[in-house]
Amino acid sequence: MIAAQTRDVTILAMSATDGAPTQVCPSCGNTFETTGLEPFSKVNCPNCGTQLRVERTFENYEIVEPLGTGGMGSVFKARDTRLNRFVALKLLRKEFADDRSFTEKLMQEARITGSIQHPHVVDVFAVGEEYGQFYVVMELVDGGSLDDKIEDEKAISEMRMLEVGLQVAQGLQAALQAGLIHRDIKPGNILFSDPHTAKIVDFGLAQLAAKNAEAVGEIWGTPYYVAPERLTGQSEDFRGDLYSLGATLFHAVAGRPTFEIETQAAAELKELKANPPKLQDVAPQVSEETAAVIDKMLRPDPADRQASYKVLIDELSAARAALLAREEVSRARWSWPVRLLFFLGVLVSIGAVGYGVFVGAHHLPNWRSHIRMPNEQVATDDSATPAPSVDLVTQIPIARRELRSGHYEAAEALFRQIAESAPTVRPMADLCAALGLWERGDFTQATAALRQFAALRPEPKFSWMNDAKPFAQERLADYALYEEWQKARSATRDPDVLLKKLHEINGKLKAKGALVFQLTDEESKLTARVADLAAKRAEADKASAAAERPKWQATLAAARKDEAAYRFDLAVAALQKVQLDSTALAAEREHELQRARWLADWKAKLLSDINHVGFGGVVTDIHGVRYDGPVRRATAQKLELKTRYGSVMTDWRNLSPKMLLTMSRAFIRPGVSDIP
Repeated sequence: MIAAQTRDVTILAMSATDGAPTQVCPSCGNTFETTGLEPFSKVNCPNCGTQLRVERTFENYEIVEPLGTGGMGSVFKARDTRLNRFVALKLLRKEFADDRSFTEKLMQEARITGSIQHPHVVDVFAVGEEYGQFYVVMELVDGGSLDDKIEDEKAISEMRMLEVGLQVAQGLQAALQAGLIHRDIKPGNILFSDPHTAKIVDFGLAQLAAKNAEAVGEIWGTPYYVAPERLTGQSEDFRGDLYSLGATLFHAVAGRPTFEIETQAAAELKELKANPPKLQDVAPQVSEETAAVIDKMLRPDPADRQASYKVLIDELSAARAALLAREEVSRARWSWPVRLLFFLGVLVSIGAVGYGVFVGAHHLPNWRSHIRMPNEQVATDDSATPAPSVDLVTQIPIARRELRSGHYEAAEALFRQIAESAPTVRPMADLCAALGLWERGDFTQATAALRQFAALRPEPKFSWMNDAKPFAQERLADYALYEEWQKARSATRDPDVLLKKLHEINGKLKAKGALVFQLTDEESKLTARVADLAAKRAEADKASAAAERPKWQATLAAARKDEAAYRFDLAVAALQKVQLDSTALAAEREHELQRARWLADWKAKLLSDINHVGFGGVVTDIHGVRYDGPVRRATAQKLELKTRYGSVMTDWRNLSPKMLLTMSRAFIRPGVSDIP
């Protein structure tokens, strides 16, 4: 059994005064309101008449396509633009959304439901209201429902039914531990994320809709599956869900519900549910163990049903183990080698009969001395080594298969039973117990047992136990990563650093299961936190930029003035001096500062070249005056130029940038790699 982890559900801003939703017609460009219209419903542009589908986005959830409609409202596939993932968005019917007390209760229930992280409970990510429409955002589970499977296949196999029952019971147990009962368990509320994984949906919705229905004197729930105590107004607990699950599993394996009369009358339903049919009367192919569990779930008096989900899970697991044992014996009995030996035996028997007829009837009196009758005892040699127990031969493969399938509790029970006859197998039971602890989130305690199994050196005839070592080794490697993550989380609270570290760790995890669920959930929360902080920083930066822009513009103007006068060192000093809190303006400052530093370095190099080497070419100032003599001396403010009448000191500003670049290029040696 896998226990639930907890997390928080996002309660989005609730507002009944949001602006009306609008849409732009792609044909004419007209913008028009779509208030009150369902997403993806048809609407005509009031300007040009073009028929369109209504588009809608709720917060950061963009509607992609409709998935279906139910008693509570419509379900859509949506894209979470913040986390770039697909989700299911349930839009509540208007009569529910208009009841403020109902929506407040629903938010409270959604907060509880969203706190459950369990592989067999559909995750609730967020609830909110926009455009006067209340919505719930959930995990997208697109493998169909149990209702779909019953419709397609009429009846599912007993083994598949038991697996679904176990998974749903585990999910209901996790919800009950969080204080929730469902009140509307039925095939349509059991979804499949893949062919082997069932998930329960609509916890808070079903419970609150039931309360709303009771307030107006109605029965909420599908008549086939509703618990009889609800019909009489008795106080209801988890055993109502237990009954509904039993009725659902009955329908799934029998191909029909417990009764087929169409009625909504409470008196008729009460009478029908007071005498439920026995499962084997409707589906004789179902085993006695399975039928006993389902029949007990359907007892009219809640006190006669299973006393807890643990009891139910144990009973379903035992029925499944018994069914597996029979299947294993059947497979062993009719495997190809056995079939071949059987047919060879038939041929030998036919030959023997023919031979007997051929040699004569006088051999017949002795036939009893050679062939044992079915009820006769055969003498055995007490000194002979006893053959291996058939139970061990069949039970060990079953237990190993349960382990490989992830049914750790069932595997542990089988290995402990086997260990009574073969104590050497006991470490396998301990391994299964450790794996169960791991999936319940008790990683530290599980790790101690996993280390013991990883160090195990089984006897040669039990060498098959080594095949189970990867279960321990993979989780030990994952636990080392988990410890690394815990250290990182203790060392810093920076969500960006933590998210980067968690991405790195998640990419190295080897074993699927509870640790992956926990770290993935932490990654989702960190991603949302990083996005929220980025949005807050952007808003703060925007406000900071508005306040600091005048100061920055004045500094930039002064720096540009100094640069125009070739006073690059002054420009650098001014840019370094200004303090900016705005990230955007600080980035602009860094860009300008780098530019000013490059110019200052360029001027310093030109000064050095002039004073050490000298420039011998023609110099023309901005007024067109030509100087033919060499330039051999310069300071940060002046350059000495030669004329026919002697030397003059002129300001740098009297030479154009083009002229100064011509002088710079004259000092570059031909063929160097960094001319640009």
